[in-house]
Amino acid sequence: MSTLTVDVNPKVLVWARNELGIDVGEVADHLKTDVATVEDWEEHGQELRYSDLKRLATYYKRQIPVFFLKEAPKQIAKPKDYRNLSLKDKGLHKDTLMAIRRTNRYLGVYREAVGVEVIEEQYKWLKSVRNSRVDTSTYLRQVLDAPMAEQRKAAGDNFKFWRQKFEEKLNIFVFQFPIQNQEFDGFSYVESGKPYAITLNSKISDNRKVFTLFHEIGHLIEGESGICFTANNGNAPSNIETKCNQFAAEFLMPEVEIVPPISFEELKSNAKGLGVSAEAYLIRCRTLNLLDEPKYKELMALIQKNNKKIKKKEQKGGPSALLVSKSQRGDKFFDFVLSAYDSQRLSPSTVRDVLGIRVVGLNRQDK
Repeated sequence: MSTLTVDVNPKVLVWARNELGIDVGEVADHLKTDVATVEDWEEHGQELRYSDLKRLATYYKRQIPVFFLKEAPKQIAKPKDYRNLSLKDKGLHKDTLMAIRRTNRYLGVYREAVGVEVIEEQYKWLKSVRNSRVDTSTYLRQVLDAPMAEQRKAAGDNFKFWRQKFEEKLNIFVFQFPIQNQEFDGFSYVESGKPYAITLNSKISDNRKVFTLFHEIGHLIEGESGICFTANNGNAPSNIETKCNQFAAEFLMPEVEIVPPISFEELKSNAKGLGVSAEAYLIRCRTLNLLDEPKYKELMALIQKNNKKIKKKEQKGGPSALLVSKSQRGDKFFDFVLSAYDSQRLSPSTVRDVLGIRVVGLNRQDK
Protein backbone atom coordinates (compact mmCIF):
# COMPACT_ATOMS: atom_id res chain seq x y z
CA MET A 1 0.00 0.00 0.00
CA SER A 2 1.41 3.39 -1.03
CA THR A 3 2.21 6.00 1.64
CA LEU A 4 -0.19 8.95 1.80
CA THR A 5 1.62 12.23 1.11
CA VAL A 6 0.37 15.82 1.08
CA ASP A 7 1.57 19.25 -0.07
CA VAL A 8 1.49 22.05 2.50
CA ASN A 9 2.45 25.72 2.62
CA PRO A 10 6.18 25.76 3.50
CA LYS A 11 5.88 29.31 4.89
CA VAL A 12 3.36 28.03 7.44
CA LEU A 13 5.84 25.34 8.51
CA VAL A 14 8.48 28.03 9.14
CA TRP A 15 5.96 30.25 10.93
CA ALA A 16 4.80 27.45 13.24
CA ARG A 17 8.36 26.51 14.15
CA ASN A 18 9.38 30.12 14.81
CA GLU A 19 6.32 30.68 16.98
CA LEU A 20 7.49 27.80 19.14
CA GLY A 21 11.00 29.23 19.38
CA ILE A 22 12.90 26.18 18.13
CA ASP A 23 15.35 25.52 15.30
CA VAL A 24 15.27 22.89 12.57
CA GLY A 25 17.75 20.74 14.51
CA GLU A 26 15.34 20.42 17.42
CA VAL A 27 12.52 19.47 15.04
CA ALA A 28 14.70 16.85 13.38
CA ASP A 29 15.71 15.40 16.76
CA HIS A 30 12.10 15.24 17.92
CA LEU A 31 10.91 13.52 14.75
CA LYS A 32 14.02 11.32 14.58
CA THR A 33 14.88 12.47 11.09
CA ASP A 34 17.70 14.49 9.57
CA VAL A 35 18.01 18.27 9.35
CA ALA A 36 18.10 18.19 5.53
CA THR A 37 14.63 16.62 5.45
CA VAL A 38 13.12 19.32 7.68
CA GLU A 39 14.84 22.04 5.63
CA ASP A 40 13.40 20.52 2.45
CA TRP A 41 9.90 20.56 3.96
CA GLU A 42 10.28 24.22 4.85
CA GLU A 43 11.60 25.13 1.41
CA HIS A 44 9.14 23.21 -0.78
CA GLY A 45 6.34 21.82 1.41
CA GLN A 46 5.80 18.98 -1.04
CA GLU A 47 5.11 15.30 -0.59
CA LEU A 48 5.16 15.22 3.21
CA ARG A 49 4.03 11.92 4.58
CA TYR A 50 0.72 12.54 6.31
CA SER A 51 2.04 10.71 9.36
CA ASP A 52 4.93 13.21 9.56
CA LEU A 53 2.52 16.13 9.24
CA LYS A 54 0.46 14.78 12.14
CA ARG A 55 3.59 14.52 14.28
CA LEU A 56 4.59 18.06 13.33
CA ALA A 57 1.13 19.39 14.17
CA THR A 58 1.27 17.71 17.58
CA TYR A 59 4.77 19.02 18.27
CA TYR A 60 3.89 22.57 17.18
CA LYS A 61 0.53 22.36 19.01
CA ARG A 62 -1.36 23.37 15.87
CA GLN A 63 -4.41 22.00 14.07
CA ILE A 64 -3.54 20.13 10.85
CA PRO A 65 -5.69 22.41 8.57
CA VAL A 66 -3.44 25.35 9.53
CA PHE A 67 -0.65 23.96 7.36
CA PHE A 68 -2.79 24.18 4.24
CA LEU A 69 -3.48 27.93 4.56
CA LYS A 70 -2.55 30.02 1.53
CA GLU A 71 -0.80 32.63 3.69
CA ALA A 72 1.12 32.18 6.92
CA PRO A 73 -0.63 33.82 9.91
CA LYS A 74 0.88 36.92 11.45
CA GLN A 75 3.31 36.39 14.27
CA ILE A 76 1.85 36.94 17.72
CA ALA A 77 2.88 40.32 19.12
CA LYS A 78 5.24 39.88 22.04
CA PRO A 79 5.78 42.08 25.09
CA LYS A 80 8.95 44.15 25.12
CA ASP A 81 11.88 42.31 26.69
CA TYR A 82 13.33 44.32 29.59
CA ARG A 83 15.68 41.63 30.82
CA ASN A 84 18.82 43.18 29.29
CA LEU A 85 19.77 40.05 27.38
CA SER A 86 23.30 39.90 26.03
CA LEU A 87 23.94 39.70 22.29
CA LYS A 88 24.74 36.01 22.51
CA ASP A 89 21.23 35.17 23.71
CA LYS A 90 18.97 33.67 21.06
CA GLY A 91 15.59 35.02 22.01
CA LEU A 92 12.89 33.57 24.21
CA HIS A 93 12.60 29.99 25.41
CA LYS A 94 9.81 27.89 23.90
CA ASP A 95 8.03 27.74 27.30
CA THR A 96 7.89 31.54 27.34
CA LEU A 97 6.67 31.71 23.75
CA MET A 98 3.95 29.18 24.59
CA ALA A 99 2.88 31.27 27.58
CA ILE A 100 2.63 34.34 25.33
CA ARG A 101 0.67 32.34 22.76
CA ARG A 102 -1.76 31.07 25.36
CA THR A 103 -2.23 34.54 26.82
CA ASN A 104 -2.99 36.01 23.41
CA ARG A 105 -5.38 33.17 22.59
CA TYR A 106 -7.33 33.40 25.86
CA LEU A 107 -7.72 37.17 25.63
CA GLY A 108 -8.91 36.80 22.03
CA VAL A 109 -11.61 34.32 23.02
CA TYR A 110 -12.85 36.66 25.77
CA ARG A 111 -12.76 39.71 23.47
CA GLU A 112 -14.78 37.99 20.77
CA ALA A 113 -17.39 36.60 23.17
CA VAL A 114 -17.89 39.70 25.33
CA GLY A 115 -17.53 42.57 22.88
CA VAL A 116 -15.51 45.78 22.77
CA GLU A 117 -18.09 48.06 24.39
CA VAL A 118 -18.40 45.93 27.52
CA ILE A 119 -14.63 45.61 27.82
CA GLU A 120 -14.07 49.36 27.44
CA GLU A 121 -16.47 49.91 30.33
CA GLN A 122 -14.46 47.46 32.44
CA TYR A 123 -11.31 49.57 32.04
CA LYS A 124 -12.57 53.01 33.00
CA TRP A 125 -10.55 52.69 36.20
CA LEU A 126 -7.30 52.75 34.21
CA LYS A 127 -7.98 56.17 32.73
CA SER A 128 -8.98 57.43 36.17
CA VAL A 129 -5.75 56.16 37.73
CA ARG A 130 -3.66 57.78 35.01
CA ASN A 131 -5.48 61.12 35.32
CA SER A 132 -5.83 61.20 39.09
CA ARG A 133 -4.08 63.94 41.04
CA VAL A 134 -3.97 61.60 44.01
CA ASP A 135 -0.84 59.48 44.54
CA THR A 136 -1.08 56.47 42.18
CA SER A 137 -0.59 53.89 44.94
CA THR A 138 -3.25 55.50 47.11
CA TYR A 139 -5.74 55.72 44.26
CA LEU A 140 -5.10 52.16 43.10
CA ARG A 141 -5.57 50.83 46.64
CA GLN A 142 -8.97 52.53 46.66
CA VAL A 143 -9.90 50.95 43.32
CA LEU A 144 -8.79 47.54 44.59
CA ASP A 145 -10.73 48.08 47.82
CA ALA A 146 -7.76 46.74 49.73
CA PRO A 147 -6.90 48.78 52.84
CA MET A 148 -3.72 47.88 54.70
CA ALA A 149 -5.72 46.06 57.36
CA GLU A 150 -7.06 43.69 54.68
CA GLN A 151 -3.60 43.21 53.20
CA ARG A 152 -2.22 42.22 56.60
CA LYS A 153 -5.18 39.93 57.25
CA ALA A 154 -4.62 38.12 53.95
CA ALA A 155 -0.83 37.92 54.30
CA GLY A 156 -0.95 34.15 54.86
CA ASP A 157 -2.57 33.61 51.45
CA ASN A 158 -1.37 36.74 49.71
CA PHE A 159 -1.29 35.55 46.12
CA LYS A 160 -4.87 34.28 46.17
CA PHE A 161 -5.99 37.57 47.78
CA TRP A 162 -4.31 39.87 45.24
CA ARG A 163 -5.12 37.67 42.24
CA GLN A 164 -8.80 37.86 43.11
CA LYS A 165 -8.58 41.65 43.54
CA PHE A 166 -6.88 42.12 40.17
CA GLU A 167 -9.47 39.97 38.39
CA GLU A 168 -12.56 41.34 40.14
CA LYS A 169 -11.66 45.02 40.57
CA LEU A 170 -9.34 45.68 37.64
CA ASN A 171 -10.67 43.11 35.15
CA ILE A 172 -7.11 42.00 34.51
CA PHE A 173 -6.70 38.29 33.88
CA VAL A 174 -3.95 36.66 35.92
CA PHE A 175 -2.54 33.54 34.29
CA GLN A 176 0.33 31.39 35.50
CA PHE A 177 2.26 28.69 33.65
CA PRO A 178 5.39 26.72 34.56
CA ILE A 179 8.53 28.04 32.89
CA GLN A 180 11.14 25.36 33.45
CA ASN A 181 14.25 27.50 33.25
CA GLN A 182 12.67 30.44 35.10
CA GLU A 183 13.38 32.74 32.15
CA PHE A 184 11.04 35.37 33.54
CA ASP A 185 9.01 36.22 36.62
CA GLY A 186 6.09 37.54 34.62
CA PHE A 187 4.88 39.71 31.78
CA SER A 188 2.02 42.08 31.16
CA TYR A 189 0.20 41.81 27.83
CA VAL A 190 -1.41 44.75 26.03
CA GLU A 191 -0.29 44.02 22.46
CA SER A 192 -3.73 43.03 21.15
CA GLY A 193 -5.62 45.72 23.05
CA LYS A 194 -8.11 45.29 25.89
CA PRO A 195 -8.66 43.10 27.83
CA TYR A 196 -5.25 42.95 29.48
CA ALA A 197 -3.50 40.15 31.30
CA ILE A 198 -0.56 39.53 33.57
CA THR A 199 1.05 36.14 33.12
CA LEU A 200 3.30 34.74 35.85
CA ASN A 201 5.84 31.98 36.11
CA SER A 202 4.08 29.50 38.40
CA LYS A 203 7.43 28.16 39.62
CA ILE A 204 8.35 31.29 41.60
CA SER A 205 7.21 31.82 45.20
CA ASP A 206 3.86 33.40 46.05
CA ASN A 207 5.60 36.44 47.55
CA ARG A 208 7.48 36.98 44.32
CA LYS A 209 4.30 36.47 42.29
CA VAL A 210 2.59 39.22 44.27
CA PHE A 211 5.49 41.62 43.81
CA THR A 212 5.47 40.79 40.09
CA LEU A 213 1.74 41.56 39.87
CA PHE A 214 2.32 45.08 41.13
CA HIS A 215 5.45 45.49 39.05
CA GLU A 216 3.43 44.60 35.95
CA ILE A 217 0.49 46.81 36.89
CA GLY A 218 3.07 49.57 36.90
CA HIS A 219 3.81 48.71 33.26
CA LEU A 220 0.10 48.73 32.40
CA ILE A 221 -0.43 52.13 34.03
CA GLU A 222 2.50 53.37 31.95
CA GLY A 223 0.68 52.04 28.88
CA GLU A 224 3.12 49.33 27.86
CA SER A 225 3.87 45.72 28.56
CA GLY A 226 7.05 43.84 29.20
CA ILE A 227 8.80 40.61 30.08
CA CYS A 228 10.49 41.16 33.39
CA PHE A 229 12.51 39.90 36.28
CA THR A 230 11.42 41.60 39.48
CA ALA A 231 14.52 40.41 41.33
CA ASN A 232 18.14 41.22 40.56
CA ASN A 233 19.29 38.92 37.76
CA GLY A 234 22.81 40.26 37.49
CA ASN A 235 22.02 43.03 35.00
CA ALA A 236 21.48 46.71 35.66
CA PRO A 237 17.70 47.37 35.42
CA SER A 238 16.33 49.80 32.85
CA ASN A 239 14.67 53.02 33.94
CA ILE A 240 11.17 51.62 33.44
CA GLU A 241 12.07 48.48 35.39
CA THR A 242 13.41 50.54 38.26
CA LYS A 243 10.25 52.64 38.22
CA CYS A 244 7.95 49.60 38.24
CA ASN A 245 9.93 47.92 41.04
CA GLN A 246 9.69 51.13 43.05
CA PHE A 247 5.94 51.31 42.48
CA ALA A 248 5.44 47.70 43.63
CA ALA A 249 7.57 48.30 46.74
CA GLU A 250 5.78 51.52 47.67
CA PHE A 251 2.35 49.93 47.22
CA LEU A 252 2.97 46.73 49.16
CA MET A 253 5.25 48.31 51.76
CA PRO A 254 4.17 51.91 52.47
CA GLU A 255 6.78 53.84 54.41
CA VAL A 256 4.50 54.26 57.43
CA GLU A 257 4.25 50.46 57.73
CA ILE A 258 7.99 49.80 57.73
CA VAL A 259 9.79 49.13 61.01
CA PRO A 260 13.56 48.52 60.72
CA PRO A 261 14.35 45.04 62.07
CA ILE A 262 16.94 44.44 64.73
CA SER A 263 17.26 40.70 64.14
CA PHE A 264 16.74 38.20 61.35
CA GLU A 265 13.70 36.78 63.13
CA GLU A 266 12.18 40.25 63.41
CA LEU A 267 12.86 40.82 59.71
CA LYS A 268 10.99 37.64 58.79
CA SER A 269 8.10 38.54 61.08
CA ASN A 270 7.77 42.07 59.69
CA ALA A 271 7.85 40.81 56.10
CA LYS A 272 5.36 38.06 56.80
CA GLY A 273 2.96 40.59 58.30
CA LEU A 274 2.78 42.44 55.00
CA GLY A 275 2.80 39.33 52.83
CA VAL A 276 6.14 40.11 51.19
CA SER A 277 9.50 38.38 51.10
CA ALA A 278 12.18 39.10 53.67
CA GLU A 279 14.47 40.21 50.85
CA ALA A 280 11.92 42.72 49.49
CA TYR A 281 11.30 44.08 52.99
CA LEU A 282 15.01 44.44 53.66
CA ILE A 283 15.63 46.24 50.37
CA ARG A 284 12.74 48.58 51.20
CA CYS A 285 14.32 49.36 54.58
CA ARG A 286 17.63 50.17 52.92
CA THR A 287 15.97 52.31 50.23
CA LEU A 288 14.30 54.33 52.98
CA ASN A 289 17.66 54.66 54.78
CA LEU A 290 16.26 52.91 57.85
CA LEU A 291 19.26 50.55 57.98
CA ASP A 292 22.94 51.27 57.53
CA GLU A 293 24.99 49.34 54.98
CA PRO A 294 26.69 46.93 57.44
CA LYS A 295 23.33 45.88 58.97
CA TYR A 296 21.80 45.52 55.52
CA LYS A 297 24.63 43.26 54.34
CA GLU A 298 24.48 41.21 57.53
CA LEU A 299 20.76 40.52 57.18
CA MET A 300 20.96 39.92 53.42
CA ALA A 301 23.66 37.30 54.00
CA LEU A 302 21.37 35.56 56.48
CA ILE A 303 18.51 35.61 53.95
CA GLN A 304 20.70 34.02 51.29
CA LYS A 305 21.95 31.40 53.73
CA ASN A 306 18.40 30.62 54.82
CA ASN A 307 17.18 30.35 51.23
CA LYS A 308 19.77 27.68 50.46
CA LYS A 309 18.39 25.54 53.27
CA ILE A 310 14.85 25.67 52.00
CA LYS A 311 13.96 22.69 49.85
CA LYS A 312 10.62 22.08 48.24
CA LYS A 313 8.83 19.06 49.59
CA GLU A 314 8.26 16.36 47.05
CA GLN A 315 4.62 15.96 46.22
CA LYS A 316 3.18 12.55 45.61
CA GLY A 317 0.73 12.41 42.76
CA GLY A 318 -0.66 15.85 42.00
CA PRO A 319 -3.84 17.86 41.57
CA SER A 320 -6.46 16.87 39.02
CA ALA A 321 -6.43 18.26 35.50
CA LEU A 322 -9.43 20.41 36.44
CA LEU A 323 -7.61 22.03 39.36
CA VAL A 324 -4.47 22.56 37.29
CA SER A 325 -6.51 24.22 34.55
CA LYS A 326 -8.21 26.55 36.99
CA SER A 327 -4.97 27.37 38.80
CA GLN A 328 -3.23 28.29 35.55
CA ARG A 329 -6.06 30.33 34.07
CA GLY A 330 -7.55 31.92 37.19
CA ASP A 331 -11.13 32.06 38.41
CA LYS A 332 -12.13 34.95 36.15
CA PHE A 333 -11.24 33.28 32.85
CA PHE A 334 -12.19 29.76 33.92
CA ASP A 335 -15.64 30.83 35.11
CA PHE A 336 -16.16 32.97 32.00
CA VAL A 337 -15.45 29.98 29.74
CA LEU A 338 -17.89 27.74 31.62
CA SER A 339 -20.58 30.43 31.55
CA ALA A 340 -20.07 31.06 27.84
CA TYR A 341 -20.11 27.32 27.16
CA ASP A 342 -23.30 26.90 29.20
CA SER A 343 -25.01 29.66 27.21
CA GLN A 344 -23.68 28.14 23.97
CA ARG A 345 -21.51 31.16 23.12
CA LEU A 346 -18.45 28.90 23.04
CA SER A 347 -18.24 25.53 21.33
CA PRO A 348 -17.00 22.35 23.04
CA SER A 349 -13.88 22.40 20.84
CA THR A 350 -13.03 25.96 21.95
CA VAL A 351 -13.51 25.00 25.59
CA ARG A 352 -11.20 22.02 25.17
CA ASP A 353 -8.67 24.25 23.45
CA VAL A 354 -8.54 27.05 26.03
CA LEU A 355 -9.07 25.02 29.21
CA GLY A 356 -7.16 21.93 28.20
CA ILE A 357 -9.80 19.61 29.66
CA ARG A 358 -12.73 17.56 28.42
CA VAL A 359 -16.09 19.30 28.54
CA VAL A 360 -18.14 16.27 29.58
CA GLY A 361 -19.82 17.11 32.86
CA LEU A 362 -19.07 20.84 32.69
CA ASN A 363 -22.48 22.46 33.08
CA ARG A 364 -24.65 21.89 30.00
CA GLN A 365 -24.86 18.46 28.43
CA ASP A 366 -23.82 18.13 24.79
CA LYS A 367 -26.10 16.20 22.50
